[in-house]
Amino acid sequence: MEDSLSNWRFCCVVSKANGEDPIGSAPTSEHCLALEMQLPWTEKNSHFGGHQFAPTLIDLPYGHYWGHLTPEILELLVWHNGSVTELYPFYRGWAGLSKFEQIAEREIWMQEGWDWLNYHKSGQVLAMDEADEEWAEVCINFSAENGSIKGAYEARVEASGSVMTAWDSGNQIPLEEVKQYRVSHLVKVA
Repeated sequence: MEDSLSNWRFCCVVSKANGEDPIGSAPTSEHCLALEMQLPWTEKNSHFGGHQFAPTLIDLPYGHYWGHLTPEILELLVWHNGSVTELYPFYRGWAGLSKFEQIAEREIWMQEGWDWLNYHKSGQVLAMDEADEEWAEVCINFSAENGSIKGAYEARVEASGSVMTAWDSGNQIPLEEVKQYRVSHLVKVA
């Protein structure tokens, strides 16, 4: 058990120390199962992806993924009682969007604030560098549940460097180069 725990910590330590940004790493899901549970919302799970970003959390039923979490940030995450910008480095993305769409969606959230997490969203990759994945242009549509607010953003996501990370845990795991991305252009179009 102790060996397993230290291996788990190793992945998170390597990715954090190397400055790896977890955004765009949340698995995309077409369907989800929502369960209603009383507080506290805790569930033990051995693994559900994004190992190098452990500890990872899925906010159900919404489908938001979080990584590199620390005890100090949990109150803000649970109660939404502060600035969303404090959560920027912890957000991995929303399960309903693809990698490049998730990267753009985080930037939109920073502009729109807490209400953004409750909007219905859909995304579309308009164009991309399929050979090298150096850039993509995406569109994110959104609306409030009651339809009173709706709109769309278009964004260009570009590679901005790379970091070395471990994709798994254990002893003598090789580090691999992973591209990091940034939003270079974001505009509200509707």
